[in-house]
Amino acid sequence: MRRITAVLAAALAVAVLAGFAPPASAVTVTYTEPVAGRVTDPFRPPSTPYGPGNRGLTYATQPGSAARASAPGRVTFSGQVGGALHVVVRHADGVRTSYSFLKSTAVRTGHVVAQGDEIGTTGDSFHFGARIGDAYIDPAILLESGPARVHLIPDGEFSENGADSDHSAMWRVVADRLGTVARTAVDWARSAAGEGADAAGNAMIFGTQHLVTFLDQIVNLGEFAGPFAALAAALADILQAFIEPCTPQDQPERARAGPRIAVFVAGLGSHSGGPGARENLSQRFDHLKYGPANTYDFSYRGGRHPEKYEAGDTVRDLRADASDLRDLLDQISVDHPGVPVDLIAHSQGGLIAREALAEKYDGAGHALPPVAHFVTLGTPHHGTDGATANAWLRWSIGGRAIRALARRFHKPFDLTGPGVAQLSETSDFIREINRRPLRPGVAYTSIAAARDLVVPAPRARLRGASNVLVDVGGLTDSHSALTEAEPAQREVALAVADAPPTCQSISTTAARAFTGVGIANAEDAAGAAATALSAKPGP
Repeated sequence: MRRITAVLAAALAVAVLAGFAPPASAVTVTYTEPVAGRVTDPFRPPSTPYGPGNRGLTYATQPGSAARASAPGRVTFSGQVGGALHVVVRHADGVRTSYSFLKSTAVRTGHVVAQGDEIGTTGDSFHFGARIGDAYIDPAILLESGPARVHLIPDGEFSENGADSDHSAMWRVVADRLGTVARTAVDWARSAAGEGADAAGNAMIFGTQHLVTFLDQIVNLGEFAGPFAALAAALADILQAFIEPCTPQDQPERARAGPRIAVFVAGLGSHSGGPGARENLSQRFDHLKYGPANTYDFSYRGGRHPEKYEAGDTVRDLRADASDLRDLLDQISVDHPGVPVDLIAHSQGGLIAREALAEKYDGAGHALPPVAHFVTLGTPHHGTDGATANAWLRWSIGGRAIRALARRFHKPFDLTGPGVAQLSETSDFIREINRRPLRPGVAYTSIAAARDLVVPAPRARLRGASNVLVDVGGLTDSHSALTEAEPAQREVALAVADAPPTCQSISTTAARAFTGVGIANAEDAAGAAATALSAKPGP
């Protein structure tokens, strides 16, 4: 461990030596104390990016007292990181101030605040930080109106202008707090490890995202990873919920910024309905208020509603459906030039939409509109257990008999159609789509139901996306409930408004994640039993 830490520290030291030159600014901003309280821990810049220190000022405060904006500015981040609430405000001189370990927040991302406006309430301890670009500065200098003392702690992998930068910075503040607590607990080890223990501990915190990436690689192995794929998905969900920002449960959804086109893609077995039926998937998301002129429902017979289609039309080759969807997107780019598109898809519709965004469709004759958000609900990004079992049944006499009965008695659509076969965990389609990176510049969100029997939550996890677990419906209707239940609809609204998912406790996330593991592994066992119905191979 110490050798790994030393290598990591050396690599980070090279990054620090790259230096930082704060931009000159002609704007003068006056800063005031954000809280009433005394400073209990001053600015202590760490010697390395992952080393111990305090990247700001820690105050002793009365629980419930007001935390106020130190200067006028715009809120660039408001949410939860590491189990604590944080707010970041960007000011006219380029400085970002942070207000951490709040009991509650009173502002949302995008709000403009005046000096002294309440941005939240404090607990018994409060942290005030400041940054210029990627460099932390001593907030006390701002309060004294003196020259800022800059400490070089680069965040090279994040854009200084984006929410990722603020989120990353808040993790460093959380790490400082954890490091302070940890130092009290590991005094017995300091004589042997020096500050290496603290550095290793903080590096492990920041390395959690890399662990999530590794777990997602296991998930992408699909059937080849056996039960470990579902377990890896659950662990990734739990870790991601801990390290990523979130929206407090009592914070209402906010409006989207600017005009937007919405394209809805329904799933396997969907249809245009009949008299009195809710014909389109978009009607279930009326609360998003895109407006009729800016709303498109994909038709499985090609193009856009009102072109009617039946459930039987949803089982053809998924690549053909993707080509039709791409044609629709191309037409939207002509009809609404430059207007961003939000793709919202249920079940297999998410796979069709992912395929439609593949670069192989780019080129002459194609003009993909700017895609802002891509939201999937219960999409089998790694295939479904039912389709896998269905595919394996082809190789035995008994299995083929079962498939023949399914074709005869399942009237809505052919369960043995090519599209169903492509939903198998081992299909070429699933393997290829997961080898392909997600399209850059698009914000991806995958929403899964914890008790979904059709697409168990581990199969819906999407690497590179914000993955959200919700508790909707029961065992038999969770999959369809994803398009109508309030918790899922809220997550869609948050996603298309560039807000992080709703906060939930680690225990809640773990319970939902492992429910999905249990369902996925039980279905794997049931599928194996089904394929063993007849050991005699067919001719």
